[in-house]
Amino acid sequence: MAHSETTAHSFRRMAENDAEASQQYVFSDNRYTGLMEFLADRIDLPQARVLDLGCGAGVVTRGLAGSAQKAIGIDGNGDNVALARRYADEQGLDNIEFMHASADDLPLESRSLDLVLLNGVLEWVGVNGEGVDPRQKQIKVLREVLRVLRPGGVLYVGIENRFHPGTLWRDPHTQMTLVNALPRRMANVWARRYGASRYQTYIYGHRKSAALLREAGFSRVDKFVPFPSYQFPVAFIRLGSRAQTLADVDAIDVERVRGVMRDSGRADDIEAAVRAVRQRALLGVLGLVAHDHAFIATKR
Repeated sequence: MAHSETTAHSFRRMAENDAEASQQYVFSDNRYTGLMEFLADRIDLPQARVLDLGCGAGVVTRGLAGSAQKAIGIDGNGDNVALARRYADEQGLDNIEFMHASADDLPLESRSLDLVLLNGVLEWVGVNGEGVDPRQKQIKVLREVLRVLRPGGVLYVGIENRFHPGTLWRDPHTQMTLVNALPRRMANVWARRYGASRYQTYIYGHRKSAALLREAGFSRVDKFVPFPSYQFPVAFIRLGSRAQTLADVDAIDVERVRGVMRDSGRADDIEAAVRAVRQRALLGVLGLVAHDHAFIATKR
């Protein structure tokens, strides 16, 4: 996603392998409308210059182009950039630009952006063949994001939760079992069972993710659970007081979520998912066991 040497994920290959699934995934028009509304509550989106970093085939970037003054998509995979440009051209979007570049060396001026998104990307930027600690690589990228944001600018991050039970059992990026349940050094040893030199797709619980963003230099970090997931962020649940969290759960529009999932080729039981989330919120463990987290980080 963010580095050409780190990603094997090519949307061109996805389209070649399963054209129907690719069309549903890349062209679900309402898939990110909830995210756009969420962001519009936090910045003046119609006047904003925004960057979708690790843009893939540009599905989020195109959504931003429909809401923002200017949308830029950057990806380290050349196939993805070419595909994103083609899709944007087909839709006649003239306020959108795509670039092939590395996430830790952005071809953008300092203080030139109002909003940057890292949606399902931060975990990948730590993967490197340089022997650099993945967490330090993530901080380097976050500081580069900080450089291109104007004062008061916003970073949005969507990322998996290390402590979700399924993720503790199997890492969703490498498919290695137990690496997220082990201390990092032991995870590196364990990774050799799978033919890898070490484990590098670092994800965290919500507290350590927020600490990472603060260490990179962001002054305020607000925490959320995207529902049903960061890939389908129709609603956002605050990780604040229990009353705030429950209010956000009870405000979820089940029919809207069902429509988004149906348009994306998913047939999930949304009512059951809402009940499960509400129960975890009542118990005070939603932040601990949620599948994904989302963060709004503000530049001082």
